[in-house]
Order: sequence, then C-alpha cells, then structure tokens
Amino acid sequence: MHLLHNLQKISNKQIAAALAILSIHTTSIRAVCVAIIGSIISINTYAEANMPLNGIGTYNHMGKDYYIVAHYSTLSCTEAKQCEEQNSPAQYSLKVVTSRWTSHSYSLVWQRELATNNAKATVPKEVMPALIKFTQLAETRLTKGDNIDILFDGQNTQISINSAHALTAPGKSLFNYLARVWVGPIPPSRQFKNAMLAGHGGEHNTALVDKFKTLEPASDRMGLLTTWQKQKDDEQSTAELAEEDVKTVVVASKPTTSNKKVPPIEKPVVILKAPSNDIATPITGAPNTAAPVTEAVTTTIAAATLKSKSADNDATNDTATLQNDPPQVEKTTGQPEAEQVAIQKAIPEPVKPVASKPKRAPTLTNQQKSALLEWQVNTAIFKNVQYPSWAKQFGQEGSVNVSFTLNPTLEEANIISIKPKQAGLLGDAIVEAIQKSLPLSAKLQPLLQDESKVFTYQHTFSLSKKPIRPSAPALLQDNGLVNSARVQAYLPKQDNQSITSLDDLRGYLKGNIKYPYWAKSLNLRGKVTAEITLDTQGFVKDIKIVKSSRHAEFNQAIIDGAKAAAPFPIMSTDDNVVFEYQHTFKP
Repeated sequence: MHLLHNLQKISNKQIAAALAILSIHTTSIRAVCVAIIGSIISINTYAEANMPLNGIGTYNHMGKDYYIVAHYSTLSCTEAKQCEEQNSPAQYSLKVVTSRWTSHSYSLVWQRELATNNAKATVPKEVMPALIKFTQLAETRLTKGDNIDILFDGQNTQISINSAHALTAPGKSLFNYLARVWVGPIPPSRQFKNAMLAGHGGEHNTALVDKFKTLEPASDRMGLLTTWQKQKDDEQSTAELAEEDVKTVVVASKPTTSNKKVPPIEKPVVILKAPSNDIATPITGAPNTAAPVTEAVTTTIAAATLKSKSADNDATNDTATLQNDPPQVEKTTGQPEAEQVAIQKAIPEPVKPVASKPKRAPTLTNQQKSALLEWQVNTAIFKNVQYPSWAKQFGQEGSVNVSFTLNPTLEEANIISIKPKQAGLLGDAIVEAIQKSLPLSAKLQPLLQDESKVFTYQHTFSLSKKPIRPSAPALLQDNGLVNSARVQAYLPKQDNQSITSLDDLRGYLKGNIKYPYWAKSLNLRGKVTAEITLDTQGFVKDIKIVKSSRHAEFNQAIIDGAKAAAPFPIMSTDDNVVFEYQHTFKP
C-alpha cells in the first residue's frame, strides 16, 4: 500500500521508468527492482515536495553549455562550508541542455572538475568506487532532457539517471565531493557559485527556472540504465564465448604421444619469446624441437662473443704495450746482426705527450644549439611532471604530446596544442609541469635562435612502468659533445652562492612561485603575505601565511614555491633567517 500511495505522487514518465525496469522477467531480479523503485520515488519526491530551491545555474565548459543544475536543500545555505556541514537532506538535479554529450567527454569533464576542486581531499576507500562509477556512468551519449539526480537523504547518497536508481554510497562524502564541482575552490565561475549559494530567500533566475522545469527525458530514454546494463551483459557474454573458443583451439592443438620418428628440421627456427613453463607447439600437433636448437644457437653465440672479447682484449693489450714500451726486435737464428741493428734503428722512438695550454672550445652550430635547448627544456619539464593522484585513481594512463613556444627570456610559454585532445587530467599535468619549469636558466637564452620555434614534449603515464627521462639528442652524442666544455658552458651551475640582503632572498623566491594553472585560466586574482624561516643551510624551517587569499590555491602556491626553492642562497649569518614575502597573483 505504501508503494501504491507513492506511485500516485510521481509523474507518468517516472512510472514509465518503473515499468521499464519491471519488464525484466526473472523473479529474483524483479523483487530487487521493486525495492529500487522505492528509491526512485523517494529521490524524485524529495526535491519537489520537501526541499526549497537554494540555487540554480548553467554549467558551461570551454564555451559550451552542458546542463542546468538546481540545488535543493532542507535548510538554506549561503556558504559552501555551511552546505557541507548540514546533515539534513539536500539534492542537486542536473538536466542536460546540449544535444550531444558523449560518454568520453562526460567522463573527462567530471574527472577534471573533481580533481581540481578536491585536490587536497582524501577519498575514503568505501566512497572511491562509487565516485569512479559516477564518472563512468554514461555508457553512451547523453542528450537534451536527460536527468541526473544526486540526493543525500540524511544517511546515504543516492544517484539516479532519468529517474532510475544507479548507485548508493554511505554517508554524505560522495555528495560533498560532487557538490564541490559547483561551489568548491575553483567553480565554473564566480557568478555561477554565487547563484548556487543564493539561499532560500535569494534571487533566482526565473527564466532559467522555467527552462529547467520544461526539460524532461524522452519516453524512450526512461529505461537508459537498463539499456546500458543489457549492453554490458551482451559484451560480457561475447567475451566469454570468445574465451571458450580460444580454450577449445588450445586443447585441440596439444601434441599427441606417438612412437613415430619425426624427421629433423632442415633449418633451425629460433622463437624470440620470454621463457615459459608451457612449450609453444604448432596447431597441427607436431612436437616442438625449437628448444634444443635455441640452446645450441645460444651456446654458439656465447662462444663467439667470448672469442670476440678475447680478441679485443688482446688488441687493447698490444696497443698499450706499443704506447708504453718501444718495440723490440727478436733476434732470429741465422739473421746477420748488422741487419737487425738496421731494423731496430728504423723503428721510431715513442712520442712523449707535450703539455699544451687548453684551447678555447669552438662554438656550437645552430643545429647543435637547437638540439641542446630542446634537451634541456624537456629535462626541466620532466622533473616537474607529477602523475595526478586522481588520474591514478581513475585509471588514466597513456602518452600525451604538448606543443608550445617560448618567449626570448624563456620565462613564458604559449601552449599551442595538446594531443590527444581529450587528454584530461594527464594533459593538464603536462601543462602545469611546463609552467613550473619556467623561467629557465638565463644561460640557455642564446640557444633560442628563433622565437617561433615550436617545442614538443611527450610524456607517457603508466600505472605499471616508470617514465623515461629525456636522453641527450643523437646530434650531441654522435659528436661526443654531451660532456664537453662546449655544452657545459651553456648549462646552469648548481652551486649555492651566498647573498647579502633579504631583498635578494625575496627575488630568488619570486622566481619559484608559480601561478596555479586553473586559477590563471579562470582569471582569478589574489594577494598572499607569508613569513618564511630558513635554517643556516638555506632550507625552509617554517612557513606561516600571515595574510591569506580567499583563494586557497594561492596560499598553497606560496608554500609549494618556497619548498621548491630550497635550499635558498646562503646569507652570511650563523642564525636562522626570517623574512616576510608578499606576492600578488594576477593574469
């Protein structure tokens, strides 16, 4: 009776969603679905009947409107922290406004926004699976009118799509992580955040509210989750069938025992394969004879290698003997002594090295300069690349290429392209690493021959392998220039020279403060004053934010910059050095 009573409150489209789920004929699954319908009803009636509108706004990313989101809450809240701390029911309802939102784009947008606004948050183990599942919720494209509801019912967080229950997570953690996308440290815009936190008594965009009410999913979209689940089941069944086929082929290919002699193989075949307990055999069933052939070939190669090394050692020893001792002529029986003396005189005396003043190393060619600069730029970027923790948790990996130009002083970079376009968090990590690596050493400035030169940095993120450090270009290796004076003259020295004033310390620190990438892209401004204490070796002993910015990422940028700058140039003092530093962030 309670279920029927609630069914009277919901719309025809919500009933259609319930019927779509109940169309599953398996009795046990139907029982589960009835319970899910109760969740569907509660999710949709909370916002409409029990909670007033707290805020509403249109989410826009890169100039494209994706959805309208409405924030409902039992209690009014006008501050993000206040909203998070409330344990009363609240809900965010999203209604898609774009005609096409691909599943890949959906995943990347959510992963990027979550990582940006939860950078310092530690996700509980019991919540992370639900968070990942939410970012991968869309199996196919979303279209105009599709709804996503995020409800905290006072105990758990429930997610539904087009009125069908998708997942549940304990507590309010999942709800708060998702809410920070709109009201967190880096919202879509300041105006958007203010609109979401207008409160029950605030002014809401009535035109946007009316548009929001008219957006409903098409009738054939009500069973979207069921369709996605069916696709998953079909894919899994296909994979299982394929696996069974493979097993059948493997069983059929096993060699049979026979007393017949197998004719010898005329030409040995070496299979280049990692050692394994299972011996690969042809599907025809012929026994494998490659193992002894491989062993024989390996033995022959090893013997040849040893012989070659022995010959090389003999040649080396002979050379050393000729350099250190004058060659002697062995007396041969029957050879006239006068002839032997003549031969001995004909052999020249060894030439002793003459000490000479070192010559000035010649300049590098333009091609060599360009190769050296690319190497140093890539090395500097490599040192600053960090695998985003959120990307790891989302399982993102792969290669990313970022192309950019540098200004003449090597202080600013202009990003030209990121490939692939949907690089997401990984692409952002490379761009951030480029920004962190600047400014480059002034010694490298003469190497930039053309301001329009395009640099390309490639980085491979892997969950199982370490990244490969950029190696010296072949142009410098082939000519033996990698460790030569010609190259070293351009490289920055790492010595820690003493300085004499606090202003010098401030100037040194300023060069290590990086404008947060996301804050810069949103044109955020702020000013931070910090008190920094250094020990006698130039390392940071303490950092205090005296006057903080309302943007937390600016405060963190000062702390990160000071740590990255250590050890600071040493002042002529035996005591700790304390100085105040003020930094203004502006585009």
